[in-house]
Formats: sequence, structure tokens, C-alpha cells
Amino acid sequence: MELWMLLYFLLVVRDVCAHKCVPSLSSLTATEDSQTLLSPGYPSDYENNQTCKWIITAQDVTKKIQVEIVSLDLAYWFGSNCEDYLEFRDGNTDDSTLIKRTCTEKIQIKTKGPHLMVTFITDQHFTAPGFALQYYQIHDYKSSCDPFAARTLSVGQNPLFLDLPMFSQTLQRELNCDFHIKSETTDDVAISLELLDYSSIRCHDGNFSIYDGKNNQAPLILEWCYSNQPFQHLTSSGQNLFIRFKLLKTESLWYVFRVKVTIKIKSASCSDKSISNLELTSLPTYFAFPLEYKHKSKKVCPLRLWAANMTQSIRLQVVSKHSSCGNKDVTVYNGYDQAFGIIGTLCEKKIYISSSHNMVLHPVSEDTTETVIIKASSVVSTCSVKVETKKAIHDVIQYLPEVANAVTSYPHDLNCTYLLQAESSSDAVEVKLFGRLVHKGSHKCSGDTITFYNGDSISSPIISTWCGVPSQNRKFTSTGPKMLVNIKTDSFESFEGAKVMYYAVPQAGSCKLVTNLEANSSVQYLTSPNEPMYYPINSYCVYELKAPEGHVVVLNVIKSKMEEDCSDNVQVYDGLEKNAANYLGRWCGEDKPSFRSTGQDMLIIFSADEEFNTGGFNASYFSYKESSSQYLTALIVGVVMSVMFLVTVTVIIYIFVIKKRRWVGKV
Repeated sequence: MELWMLLYFLLVVRDVCAHKCVPSLSSLTATEDSQTLLSPGYPSDYENNQTCKWIITAQDVTKKIQVEIVSLDLAYWFGSNCEDYLEFRDGNTDDSTLIKRTCTEKIQIKTKGPHLMVTFITDQHFTAPGFALQYYQIHDYKSSCDPFAARTLSVGQNPLFLDLPMFSQTLQRELNCDFHIKSETTDDVAISLELLDYSSIRCHDGNFSIYDGKNNQAPLILEWCYSNQPFQHLTSSGQNLFIRFKLLKTESLWYVFRVKVTIKIKSASCSDKSISNLELTSLPTYFAFPLEYKHKSKKVCPLRLWAANMTQSIRLQVVSKHSSCGNKDVTVYNGYDQAFGIIGTLCEKKIYISSSHNMVLHPVSEDTTETVIIKASSVVSTCSVKVETKKAIHDVIQYLPEVANAVTSYPHDLNCTYLLQAESSSDAVEVKLFGRLVHKGSHKCSGDTITFYNGDSISSPIISTWCGVPSQNRKFTSTGPKMLVNIKTDSFESFEGAKVMYYAVPQAGSCKLVTNLEANSSVQYLTSPNEPMYYPINSYCVYELKAPEGHVVVLNVIKSKMEEDCSDNVQVYDGLEKNAANYLGRWCGEDKPSFRSTGQDMLIIFSADEEFNTGGFNASYFSYKESSSQYLTALIVGVVMSVMFLVTVTVIIYIFVIKKRRWVGKV
């Protein structure tokens, strides 16, 4: 019974409360001031089976009409066509060019002429609250790429909607598309960008940059390429903003992003008892501080940053400064207001992460005139800004957390530092890496890197900066008991990620990734690391044996005690190239084979897995000069010795048989 009552309400009662459009065709005039057009009865439900039309005409027929849908809630069945919809035509008749038809997407429309026909159609089924849109007349503007000069775009009281860079041809050469966006007013305002949509631009096809001023000599706010969303909102410090698209040869690049451009009045109504608020999401927001001033007094307003998701923290990064800080600075408070602790100033550090979902920026002096460009977002707290110490233990595999998931994307804008410290001063720290932080096929590290320092500070020697490109090693060892690890990621694309494994190894027992050894006529010995004690887990040792020209190398295994399943093994190659053609064989377990090269070089690779072990190996090696005559002599001697051996065995057998017959005869 309750279900039938619900259906009755939806189908009957709701329609009674709906609204019709009267008249069905209306004429409206667009002026410089933004006006609002609503569906019948909005925000109450419209009526079924309606066809409502509006013809909007620009007051100045030399201008165009711009429309922005600010609210859209139409009856819609998921996966079906639009039964109730809005339609926009570039003209004043039903035959005018169709611009767009929508039932779910809040779009922006700009006409090519002074007329716009808006049609709203509903069917006989369910209804909904409808729509609200704003319309006004504008000067025509172009956002296509001009390869010869910067295109200047002026923004006034009404917003601009730009598709940038709108270059729709195949590029035959490197090209810069420059856009200078400026305010039409001389008031104290800033330029604000809201990113509505974007498409990817591959880094090898180009990138774009945004500058806080009239040209690319102004402070840089942002550089971007690849496919993740670069920002949600971006606000300049003044009346100018400069955007440069650096485009390489590519195919049919229509636009990289669609932005809504507005001006922001910097005067605010903040007082000594109230401060402005800025809500943040996980998508970056760029803004200039001071963002606002106290009304007419030009005193700087404090600013409270707060995360829309209250379980997250605030991440703040100083992107650039217009001048040095000097004595005037901005204090950063770790909480809702100044009652919470100070975590620093904007001059002291580039990055701050709050311990709660709030952070406050408060100027030391309200008369400060210096501008700082800031990037802020809400983040899941993954690491503190302090160095975290972690113990490296023998034969215990541990992982650093931030990029440990090599399946899903890792976080953007990380700057995490860890001090890995072995328990004993006679041990070293070893790390092993899996995955990559760059796109497959990339041959260089870019914004996402892991840097390993041979000591406890960033002033220590760098062991390596790793990102997973094909030519990089995957294992690094400190020379002492400490290794500093710094993980940095940028705002751009996350790839497969990386696992950072760490543990302790004996300093004396570790091996270089590649060890060069000289083989000569004297017998020398090659052993597993730390032999006769256990070798370190995850060992990977490469030995290149080189004999004098015209010599060959002989390797004899004297002792071997490794895993029987060959998870720990030694591979031997004829020459210094590791490939199937040069493969001589391998040994593991308690095997004791011998190997001989055909030339002067031999490659030996010892590898061990993560399992604990107590064995190792000991092998001897030497070289000798081999010529064709020596080989023939050795062959002849070998044949003669073999014949002599067969004759001796035959004689012995013959004598034994004769003696046996005589003994049988006597019996």
C-alpha cells in the first residue's frame, strides 16, 4: 500500500504542484549586467509536456551573447537519451544553427551573432526542479592561438569562458601560444581562473606555464603537462595574468583546458574579530597572499585555509615571491586561529603540512606590501615535514610507506625524508627498489624522484637519484650505518609507483654492483659476500673476469652451499655480455662445476632472494694462454693417454680371466 501511495504522489500530486511557461515564447534583452533565466516555477518542479522558448537579443547588436548554466536538474533516466532538455540555437528561429543540447551538463554558450534562441522541452513522464542560467552581452573575443604575438583578452564585470589554446592544425614546428589576460577596470582586483574542463597534453608534445604578470618575465606560478588536473582555482596578485603554451609537433590539438575567467575585488569586509576563509579540496588552488585587504584601509587580511574533507590536512607550498621577505613576514598557525601553535613563517620554509584540517596565515604587519604565490590543497597526511628515523635490521624486510603501493597511483606533491639507520655501526643500509615513477619508455628522471644520501643529511654525498628509468640500478648500499632517503613527487602524472625495500647488511660483506677482476696464471679465489659467514639477503653481485689477450679463463667451484631450488644461484657467461648465446651455465645448492671461456673474458653473476641463508660459495679462477699447437698437443696427449688407459684395462681383464680359468681347471 505504501508503494502505491508513493507512486501516486510522484505521478499525480507532483504534477499538480508543477508550473507551466506562460507565454510559450518570450523575448528578452541582454545587457552588460548579468540577468537570470529560470525554468517555470524554479526551484519547484516544472510541468510535463511543455515547450518553452525564449529569444534573447543583445541590446547592442554589434555584441554577442554569453550564457552560463549555473543549475541544471532535469528528469533523466541513466543511459537513455535526454527526454527533458535545454536547446541553444545561434539565432532567433527554429532553423538557426544548433549550438548545443543538454540535459545533464552545465555548459557555457557564446553566440556568433546578437541573437540566441533557448528552448526547453519536457515529456510526459517525471518532472524535476529545472534550470537556472545567466546571460549577458559581451564584446567578441578570440581565444585561438596567434603564433606571432601574444593575444590580449580583457575581462570585466562578466566572466569569459576560454578554450585554450584552440589550435586545430597539425604543427609543423615548435610554437609558443601566448595569452595576456588583463582587467578592464583599474580597481584593485585580481584575475581568477576556474578550471572547468581539461584534456591531456603529453610532455613530449608540449607544456604550459602561467605567470603572475604581463609576460613570461613575471614570477612563475605553475608549469604543467600530462593528464592529471593541474588546478581547481588560480588567482593572480594583480590585474594581469600571462599564459604560455609551448607546443611541439602534434596532431589536431583542439584545447588543453577550458577556464572561466573573472575578476576578484581584493577589498574585503574582514575585521579584527573575523577573517576570510578559503575552502580547499584535493585539487590544487593557487593564490597570491595577501589575497584581500580590509575595506578601504589597505590593511592586510589574515586568511584561514580549511579542508572540505575534515579528515584531511592542509598542505601549503610557497611557489614564488615577488621580493625577499625582509622584516615583514607572514606567520603560519597550525589550527583554526592564532590560539594554535606557530609552525613557521612563509619566509622560512617552502612547504607546511598542518596537523588538522585548518591553517591560518597571519601577517606580522598589516602594512606588508610583499606578495607570495601559494599552492594549497587538502591532503591525506602521509608524512610530516620532519625527518623520520627508521631502523634497518638484518634479514628483516621493511618498506617505506609513501610509494609502497606499486599498483595504484601514489600521492602528488610529496616531500618525505627518512633516515634509515642500522642497529650496529659495523653494518650498512641497503635498499632495493621495484616499479617506476616515470612513464614506461622514459629515459630520464623528471619531477618524481627518490634520492639516496650516503649519510644522515642532504649535505652527505648522493648515492643516486632514482625514478625507475631502464638504465638505472635497483639496489643501493651505504658505506656506513646511515642512509638518508628523500621522496619527492610533483603535481603531474602518477605512474605505477615504486616499492622501497630496506634492511641492514654487513659493511665488510657487501659487494659492489660490478667488480672487475684480473685473471692471470696464478690461482685466485672468488667467494660470496661475507664468506664463510652467510651472504646478505637480496645480494646481487656482478664479477667481470678479464684475462690477458690470447688467454682463456677457467673457473672451478671448490665449495657451494646455497638454496637447492636455485632461488640463490650463480650464472656464468662466456664474455661480458649477458645473453643466451654466451650462457655457459649456472650452479646452486652443493654443485661444484667447472667453466672455461673461449676468450679472455668471463661474466659471473651471483643473486640471492629475500630468504635467510647460512651458506655461500668459494671458487678458484686462473687464466692460461691457449694456441692451436698447444691445443693439438693436448689433444694428442689426451688421445694417447686414453689409448694407454684402455690397453692397461684390457691387459688387466685378460690376466684376470686367464687366472680364473686355471683356478677352475685345478678344481
